[in-house]
Amino acid sequence: MLTSGFMRASSGTPPSPARVVPRREFLSSLPLLSLPAPALGQPNRQPVRRLLIDSDAANYFDDQFAISYAARSSEAVVLEAVYAAPFSNSRVSDPGGGMLLSLAEVSEVLGALGLQNEVAVRAGARQHLGKAGRPVESPAAEDIISRTSGALPANCVVVSLGPPTNVASALLMDPSLARRITVVWLGGTPHDFSTASEFNLRQDPQAVRVLLDSGVPLLHVPAQGVAEDLSASRALLESRLASRSAIGDLLLERVIEHWDGHQVPPGSPAPLAIWDMAAIAALVVPDLVEVETVPSPLLGQGLRWRTKPGRHPIRVARRIAKDAVMADFFAKLHLSPD
Repeated sequence: MLTSGFMRASSGTPPSPARVVPRREFLSSLPLLSLPAPALGQPNRQPVRRLLIDSDAANYFDDQFAISYAARSSEAVVLEAVYAAPFSNSRVSDPGGGMLLSLAEVSEVLGALGLQNEVAVRAGARQHLGKAGRPVESPAAEDIISRTSGALPANCVVVSLGPPTNVASALLMDPSLARRITVVWLGGTPHDFSTASEFNLRQDPQAVRVLLDSGVPLLHVPAQGVAEDLSASRALLESRLASRSAIGDLLLERVIEHWDGHQVPPGSPAPLAIWDMAAIAALVVPDLVEVETVPSPLLGQGLRWRTKPGRHPIRVARRIAKDAVMADFFAKLHLSPD
Protein backbone atom coordinates (compact mmCIF):
# COMPACT_ATOMS: atom_id res chain seq x y z
CA MET A 1 0.00 0.00 0.00
CA LEU A 2 1.11 3.54 -0.66
CA THR A 3 1.80 5.70 2.33
CA SER A 4 2.25 9.17 0.86
CA GLY A 5 1.72 11.38 -2.14
CA PHE A 6 -2.01 12.02 -1.81
CA MET A 7 -3.56 15.46 -1.87
CA ARG A 8 -7.09 16.67 -1.44
CA ALA A 9 -8.56 17.67 -4.77
CA SER A 10 -8.38 21.41 -5.36
CA SER A 11 -9.78 21.67 -8.88
CA GLY A 12 -12.35 20.11 -11.17
CA THR A 13 -15.89 19.12 -10.26
CA PRO A 14 -16.31 19.23 -6.48
CA PRO A 15 -17.76 16.15 -4.85
CA SER A 16 -21.44 16.10 -4.04
CA PRO A 17 -22.15 17.51 -0.58
CA ALA A 18 -21.97 14.88 2.10
CA ARG A 19 -23.30 15.00 5.57
CA VAL A 20 -22.15 13.34 8.75
CA VAL A 21 -24.82 10.88 9.85
CA PRO A 22 -25.82 11.10 13.51
CA ARG A 23 -25.07 7.84 15.30
CA ARG A 24 -28.72 7.09 16.08
CA GLU A 25 -29.82 7.63 12.48
CA PHE A 26 -26.87 5.71 11.10
CA LEU A 27 -27.32 2.65 13.29
CA SER A 28 -31.07 2.50 12.66
CA SER A 29 -30.86 2.96 8.89
CA LEU A 30 -28.02 0.60 7.94
CA PRO A 31 -28.58 -3.12 8.58
CA LEU A 32 -24.82 -3.73 8.58
CA LEU A 33 -24.20 -1.71 11.71
CA SER A 34 -27.61 -1.65 13.33
CA LEU A 35 -26.45 -3.23 16.56
CA PRO A 36 -25.26 -1.11 19.47
CA ALA A 37 -21.55 -1.43 20.10
CA PRO A 38 -20.59 -3.00 23.42
CA ALA A 39 -18.30 -1.36 25.90
CA LEU A 40 -14.71 -2.35 25.31
CA GLY A 41 -14.20 -5.98 26.25
CA GLN A 42 -17.86 -6.42 27.27
CA PRO A 43 -20.27 -8.89 25.61
CA ASN A 44 -23.04 -7.68 23.33
CA ARG A 45 -26.21 -9.68 23.99
CA GLN A 46 -27.76 -8.74 20.63
CA PRO A 47 -27.85 -11.15 17.64
CA VAL A 48 -24.60 -11.39 15.74
CA ARG A 49 -23.81 -11.00 12.03
CA ARG A 50 -22.52 -13.76 9.79
CA LEU A 51 -19.14 -12.73 8.42
CA LEU A 52 -17.22 -13.78 5.29
CA ILE A 53 -13.72 -12.30 4.80
CA ASP A 54 -11.91 -11.96 1.47
CA SER A 55 -8.19 -11.52 2.14
CA ASP A 56 -4.86 -10.97 0.39
CA ALA A 57 -3.19 -12.22 3.55
CA ALA A 58 0.26 -12.86 2.05
CA ASN A 59 0.64 -9.29 0.82
CA TYR A 60 1.26 -7.62 4.20
CA PHE A 61 0.69 -8.52 7.84
CA ASP A 62 -2.48 -6.50 8.47
CA ASP A 63 -4.93 -9.12 7.17
CA GLN A 64 -3.73 -11.46 9.90
CA PHE A 65 -4.62 -8.85 12.50
CA ALA A 66 -8.03 -8.26 10.90
CA ILE A 67 -8.91 -11.95 10.75
CA SER A 68 -7.85 -12.36 14.37
CA TYR A 69 -9.89 -9.34 15.45
CA ALA A 70 -12.99 -10.73 13.74
CA ALA A 71 -12.46 -14.20 15.22
CA ARG A 72 -12.20 -12.78 18.73
CA SER A 73 -15.24 -10.50 18.35
CA SER A 74 -17.92 -13.17 18.59
CA GLU A 75 -20.17 -10.75 20.46
CA ALA A 76 -20.71 -8.97 17.13
CA VAL A 77 -19.83 -11.35 14.28
CA VAL A 78 -19.50 -15.07 13.59
CA LEU A 79 -16.67 -15.76 11.16
CA GLU A 80 -17.85 -18.46 8.75
CA ALA A 81 -15.36 -18.39 5.87
CA VAL A 82 -12.16 -16.76 4.65
CA TYR A 83 -11.31 -16.49 0.95
CA ALA A 84 -7.94 -15.94 -0.69
CA ALA A 85 -7.83 -12.85 -2.92
CA PRO A 86 -5.52 -12.53 -5.94
CA PHE A 87 -2.72 -9.96 -5.82
CA SER A 88 0.79 -9.32 -7.11
CA ASN A 89 3.63 -7.31 -5.63
CA SER A 90 7.42 -7.20 -5.58
CA ARG A 91 7.58 -10.77 -4.24
CA VAL A 92 5.01 -12.50 -6.45
CA SER A 93 4.58 -11.56 -10.09
CA ASP A 94 1.13 -12.89 -10.91
CA PRO A 95 -2.24 -12.61 -9.09
CA GLY A 96 -2.74 -16.38 -9.06
CA GLY A 97 0.53 -16.88 -7.23
CA GLY A 98 -0.45 -14.25 -4.69
CA MET A 99 -3.78 -15.96 -4.17
CA LEU A 100 -2.11 -19.31 -3.46
CA LEU A 101 0.28 -17.72 -0.97
CA SER A 102 -2.68 -16.07 0.75
CA LEU A 103 -4.55 -19.36 0.85
CA ALA A 104 -1.69 -20.93 2.81
CA GLU A 105 -1.36 -17.90 5.08
CA VAL A 106 -5.07 -17.85 5.92
CA SER A 107 -4.89 -21.52 6.92
CA GLU A 108 -1.93 -20.82 9.19
CA VAL A 109 -3.70 -17.90 10.88
CA LEU A 110 -6.84 -19.93 11.51
CA GLY A 111 -4.69 -22.73 12.90
CA ALA A 112 -3.07 -20.36 15.37
CA LEU A 113 -6.56 -19.18 16.35
CA GLY A 114 -7.68 -22.78 16.89
CA LEU A 115 -10.35 -22.38 14.20
CA GLN A 116 -8.95 -24.56 11.42
CA ASN A 117 -11.87 -26.97 11.72
CA GLU A 118 -14.56 -24.32 12.21
CA VAL A 119 -13.96 -21.69 9.54
CA ALA A 120 -14.12 -22.60 5.85
CA VAL A 121 -11.19 -21.61 3.60
CA ARG A 122 -11.63 -21.29 -0.15
CA ALA A 123 -9.30 -20.46 -3.04
CA GLY A 124 -10.10 -17.31 -4.96
CA ALA A 125 -9.62 -16.15 -8.52
CA ARG A 126 -6.29 -16.68 -10.25
CA GLN A 127 -6.60 -13.43 -12.21
CA HIS A 128 -8.34 -10.07 -11.95
CA LEU A 129 -11.46 -9.04 -13.81
CA GLY A 130 -9.68 -6.91 -16.37
CA LYS A 131 -11.27 -4.34 -18.67
CA ALA A 132 -13.89 -6.72 -20.03
CA GLY A 133 -15.49 -6.92 -16.61
CA ARG A 134 -16.38 -10.59 -16.90
CA PRO A 135 -16.55 -12.60 -13.67
CA VAL A 136 -13.66 -14.88 -12.76
CA GLU A 137 -15.16 -18.07 -11.41
CA SER A 138 -13.56 -19.56 -8.32
CA PRO A 139 -14.46 -21.63 -5.26
CA ALA A 140 -14.54 -18.36 -3.30
CA ALA A 141 -17.08 -16.64 -5.56
CA GLU A 142 -19.22 -19.77 -5.69
CA ASP A 143 -19.11 -20.11 -1.90
CA ILE A 144 -20.22 -16.50 -1.38
CA ILE A 145 -23.25 -17.17 -3.57
CA SER A 146 -24.19 -20.55 -2.13
CA ARG A 147 -23.53 -19.64 1.50
CA THR A 148 -25.82 -16.59 1.27
CA SER A 149 -28.57 -18.11 -0.86
CA GLY A 150 -31.13 -17.79 1.92
CA ALA A 151 -29.55 -14.89 3.75
CA LEU A 152 -31.38 -11.82 4.98
CA PRO A 153 -29.72 -8.54 3.88
CA ALA A 154 -29.11 -7.52 7.47
CA ASN A 155 -27.50 -10.78 8.47
CA CYS A 156 -24.55 -11.51 6.16
CA VAL A 157 -21.55 -9.25 5.68
CA VAL A 158 -18.72 -9.79 3.20
CA VAL A 159 -15.55 -7.90 4.09
CA SER A 160 -13.03 -7.42 1.29
CA LEU A 161 -9.54 -6.58 2.57
CA GLY A 162 -7.72 -6.56 -0.77
CA PRO A 163 -8.51 -6.34 -4.48
CA PRO A 164 -12.26 -7.12 -4.54
CA THR A 165 -12.05 -9.56 -7.46
CA ASN A 166 -13.81 -12.45 -5.72
CA VAL A 167 -16.67 -10.35 -4.37
CA ALA A 168 -17.19 -8.52 -7.68
CA SER A 169 -17.15 -11.83 -9.55
CA ALA A 170 -19.84 -13.22 -7.25
CA LEU A 171 -21.99 -10.13 -7.86
CA LEU A 172 -21.59 -10.53 -11.62
CA MET A 173 -22.33 -14.26 -11.49
CA ASP A 174 -25.49 -13.68 -9.44
CA PRO A 175 -26.80 -10.08 -9.54
CA SER A 176 -29.47 -10.96 -6.95
CA LEU A 177 -26.62 -11.32 -4.45
CA ALA A 178 -26.65 -7.51 -4.12
CA ARG A 179 -29.97 -7.85 -2.28
CA ARG A 180 -28.73 -10.54 0.12
CA ILE A 181 -25.45 -9.22 1.49
CA THR A 182 -23.71 -6.11 2.71
CA VAL A 183 -20.14 -5.44 1.60
CA VAL A 184 -17.34 -3.66 3.43
CA TRP A 185 -14.40 -2.87 1.15
CA LEU A 186 -11.09 -1.46 2.34
CA GLY A 187 -9.07 0.31 -0.31
CA GLY A 188 -8.76 3.44 -2.38
CA THR A 189 -8.84 6.96 -0.97
CA PRO A 190 -11.43 9.43 0.36
CA HIS A 191 -13.57 10.70 -2.49
CA ASP A 192 -12.18 14.24 -2.36
CA PHE A 193 -8.57 13.13 -2.87
CA SER A 194 -6.94 14.11 -6.15
CA THR A 195 -6.56 10.42 -7.05
CA ALA A 196 -8.33 7.22 -6.09
CA SER A 197 -5.22 5.14 -6.77
CA GLU A 198 -4.04 2.85 -3.97
CA PHE A 199 -2.74 -0.73 -3.89
CA ASN A 200 -6.04 -2.60 -3.50
CA LEU A 201 -7.88 -0.42 -6.01
CA ARG A 202 -5.04 -0.33 -8.51
CA GLN A 203 -4.81 -4.13 -8.63
CA ASP A 204 -8.33 -4.53 -10.02
CA PRO A 205 -10.08 -1.23 -10.84
CA GLN A 206 -12.81 -3.01 -12.76
CA ALA A 207 -13.78 -5.02 -9.68
CA VAL A 208 -14.06 -1.77 -7.72
CA ARG A 209 -16.35 -0.38 -10.43
CA VAL A 210 -18.56 -3.45 -10.09
CA LEU A 211 -18.91 -2.84 -6.34
CA LEU A 212 -19.74 0.83 -6.86
CA ASP A 213 -22.25 0.17 -9.65
CA SER A 214 -23.98 -2.95 -8.30
CA GLY A 215 -26.21 -1.22 -5.76
CA VAL A 216 -25.07 -3.62 -3.04
CA PRO A 217 -25.20 -1.98 0.42
CA LEU A 218 -21.60 -0.85 0.69
CA LEU A 219 -19.39 0.62 3.37
CA HIS A 220 -16.18 1.95 1.81
CA VAL A 221 -13.23 2.22 4.20
CA PRO A 222 -10.52 4.27 2.42
CA ALA A 223 -7.00 3.00 2.97
CA GLN A 224 -5.25 6.34 2.64
CA GLY A 225 -6.44 9.04 4.97
CA VAL A 226 -8.55 6.72 7.15
CA ALA A 227 -7.38 3.12 7.69
CA GLU A 228 -3.73 4.16 7.74
CA ASP A 229 -4.38 5.92 11.06
CA LEU A 230 -4.60 2.53 12.76
CA SER A 231 -0.97 2.01 13.67
CA ALA A 232 1.30 0.80 16.45
CA SER A 233 4.99 0.85 17.21
CA ARG A 234 7.06 -2.31 17.18
CA ALA A 235 7.73 -1.86 20.90
CA LEU A 236 4.01 -1.76 21.67
CA LEU A 237 3.29 -4.79 19.51
CA GLU A 238 6.10 -6.76 21.14
CA SER A 239 4.84 -5.91 24.62
CA ARG A 240 1.23 -6.89 23.84
CA LEU A 241 1.76 -9.91 21.59
CA ALA A 242 4.84 -11.85 22.67
CA SER A 243 4.48 -15.15 24.57
CA ARG A 244 0.80 -14.76 25.39
CA SER A 245 -0.93 -16.93 22.82
CA ALA A 246 -0.25 -18.84 19.62
CA ILE A 247 -1.94 -16.19 17.53
CA GLY A 248 -0.09 -13.39 19.31
CA ASP A 249 3.23 -15.06 18.55
CA LEU A 250 2.28 -15.53 14.89
CA LEU A 251 1.21 -11.90 14.51
CA LEU A 252 4.45 -10.69 16.07
CA GLU A 253 6.46 -13.01 13.83
CA ARG A 254 4.83 -11.43 10.77
CA VAL A 255 5.49 -7.93 12.08
CA ILE A 256 9.18 -8.69 12.64
CA GLU A 257 9.48 -10.30 9.20
CA HIS A 258 8.11 -7.11 7.64
CA TRP A 259 10.29 -4.89 9.80
CA ASP A 260 13.46 -6.83 9.03
CA GLY A 261 12.61 -7.05 5.35
CA HIS A 262 12.53 -3.28 5.17
CA GLN A 263 15.76 -3.03 7.19
CA VAL A 264 14.20 -0.89 9.90
CA PRO A 265 16.26 -0.82 13.13
CA PRO A 266 14.47 -2.70 15.94
CA GLY A 267 14.51 0.38 18.17
CA SER A 268 12.89 2.65 15.60
CA PRO A 269 9.87 4.54 16.97
CA ALA A 270 8.23 4.62 13.52
CA PRO A 271 4.71 3.19 13.74
CA LEU A 272 3.40 0.44 11.48
CA ALA A 273 0.00 0.88 9.84
CA ILE A 274 -2.36 -2.02 10.49
CA TRP A 275 -4.78 -0.95 7.78
CA ASP A 276 -7.21 -3.86 7.52
CA MET A 277 -8.30 -3.82 11.13
CA ALA A 278 -10.31 -0.70 10.27
CA ALA A 279 -12.82 -2.72 8.25
CA ILE A 280 -13.42 -5.08 11.17
CA ALA A 281 -13.65 -2.20 13.64
CA ALA A 282 -16.51 -0.75 11.60
CA LEU A 283 -18.44 -3.94 12.34
CA VAL A 284 -17.53 -4.75 15.93
CA VAL A 285 -17.11 -1.27 17.47
CA PRO A 286 -19.16 1.01 15.17
CA ASP A 287 -19.20 3.79 17.77
CA LEU A 288 -15.49 4.20 17.09
CA VAL A 289 -15.78 4.68 13.31
CA GLU A 290 -17.25 7.91 11.97
CA VAL A 291 -19.07 7.56 8.65
CA GLU A 292 -20.85 9.71 6.11
CA THR A 293 -23.47 8.98 3.47
CA VAL A 294 -22.55 9.98 -0.10
CA PRO A 295 -23.67 9.15 -3.63
CA SER A 296 -21.73 6.16 -4.94
CA PRO A 297 -18.84 7.66 -6.91
CA LEU A 298 -17.70 6.70 -10.37
CA LEU A 299 -14.15 5.50 -10.89
CA GLY A 300 -13.07 7.38 -13.99
CA GLN A 301 -10.11 7.45 -16.31
CA GLY A 302 -6.74 7.83 -14.63
CA LEU A 303 -8.23 6.24 -11.50
CA ARG A 304 -9.90 9.45 -10.34
CA TRP A 305 -13.14 9.75 -8.45
CA ARG A 306 -16.07 11.33 -10.32
CA THR A 307 -19.53 12.27 -9.13
CA LYS A 308 -22.84 11.92 -10.94
CA PRO A 309 -26.21 13.17 -9.66
CA GLY A 310 -28.76 10.52 -8.82
CA ARG A 311 -26.35 7.72 -7.95
CA HIS A 312 -27.43 5.38 -5.16
CA PRO A 313 -26.01 6.10 -1.69
CA ILE A 314 -23.16 4.29 0.00
CA ARG A 315 -21.41 4.84 3.34
CA VAL A 316 -17.80 5.99 3.63
CA ALA A 317 -15.64 5.89 6.75
CA ARG A 318 -14.15 9.27 7.60
CA ARG A 319 -12.05 8.68 10.70
CA ILE A 320 -11.35 6.06 13.34
CA ALA A 321 -10.73 6.34 17.07
CA LYS A 322 -7.35 4.63 16.82
CA ASP A 323 -6.44 4.22 20.48
CA ALA A 324 -9.85 2.85 21.46
CA VAL A 325 -9.86 0.36 18.57
CA MET A 326 -6.39 -0.88 19.45
CA ALA A 327 -7.43 -1.23 23.10
CA ASP A 328 -10.45 -3.31 22.08
CA PHE A 329 -8.27 -5.50 19.86
CA PHE A 330 -5.67 -6.18 22.55
CA ALA A 331 -8.37 -6.86 25.14
CA LYS A 332 -9.89 -9.57 22.95
CA LEU A 333 -6.89 -11.10 21.21
CA HIS A 334 -5.65 -13.56 23.81
CA LEU A 335 -9.08 -14.76 24.89
CA SER A 336 -9.91 -18.38 24.18
CA PRO A 337 -12.45 -19.06 21.43
CA ASP A 338 -16.05 -19.31 22.60
